[in-house]
Amino acid sequence: MMWVSRRTALLGGLGALFAVGARAQASGQTSGQGADHWYDLKDRDGAPLPNMRLPVELTSEIERLPGMFWMGAAQPDVTIIEVYDYNCPWCHATARDLHALMADADDVRVGFMNNPILSPASAQAAKVEMALLRTMGPQVAYDFYRAMFSRKGRADGAAALAAARVVMDGRRSETTEGKKNGATFANVQRAADDEKTVQALQAQMKLAASLGMSATPSFITGGVGIQGYPGPKTLGRIIAAMRDCEEPVCKG
Repeated sequence: MMWVSRRTALLGGLGALFAVGARAQASGQTSGQGADHWYDLKDRDGAPLPNMRLPVELTSEIERLPGMFWMGAAQPDVTIIEVYDYNCPWCHATARDLHALMADADDVRVGFMNNPILSPASAQAAKVEMALLRTMGPQVAYDFYRAMFSRKGRADGAAALAAARVVMDGRRSETTEGKKNGATFANVQRAADDEKTVQALQAQMKLAASLGMSATPSFITGGVGIQGYPGPKTLGRIIAAMRDCEEPVCKG
């Protein structure tokens, strides 16, 4: 599709994407009602945190999922995946928690999976993230993720493109690697709107739906799906338990 302006940008394929998101939400709500609580997990307010065992044939697809990026340890003891939407209010706090967690722990790897089920505008932002990943790599995609969750207001294509420009300029000025990267802002715009990006986002949303991830943020670790914002203390306890017994909660 031809790029016309920042307001009309990133609209290509969004009808199909949001249709996947609608199915994800409906499927996840059904799964969540039956799954309830496999482990005794509480959120930051002490309320039960919904969680469920996930089929290994589905969780095994995550490592091969296109458009995801990974941060943290290269040889981790613990891997956790966040499932998020750029218009999710609680995802702002989660972004801070995960960044602090990776700063304090050198054995944790975090995977980032988009599931823009809240609005088509969320899908626009997700597509910009994936374009940055393709053109400039995971560190820039992560810088964008942090920038988007540090800002206030609605996340849409225009906001995402503005954040991308700032992140790209900062990365080029700060690092030798960034200076060597020949990607331009126009490259990112084109990549955000091409079929490869649309298909990658559809794949992430489809898998999130199959896994019953109906809330954002959600998390996947140790073959368990955890729905909702746990807060930093519960998240830390989950990571500690994964280290000790390879489960989100150690028994006994």
